[in-house]
Amino acid sequence: MSAQPDFDHLRVVLVATRNPLNIGAAARAMSNFGFLNLCLVNPFEPSFREARSAVGASELLANARVFATVHSHARGASLDESRPGRGGLSL
Repeated sequence: MSAQPDFDHLRVVLVATRNPLNIGAAARAMSNFGFLNLCLVNPFEPSFREARSAVGASELLANARVFATVHSHARGASLDESRPGRGGLSL
């Protein structure tokens, strides 16, 4: 059996999220696969608070880091990849 992968250096970043279902789904998927570093950039505050009820991911959400801008989040990152849901975002 192989050792559990070390995902501590990876971050999942959600930008300007408004729907608590999206935040909760991402947090649950992250938790299921061992990704523990969730970063939220400019989240819609009520959505972020409602998403804390995500099944099995409450600790992950409690430890999520919140940033005001994408650029403040990206400091120190060696690779950024953007997959915008609407419009385009250039880093």
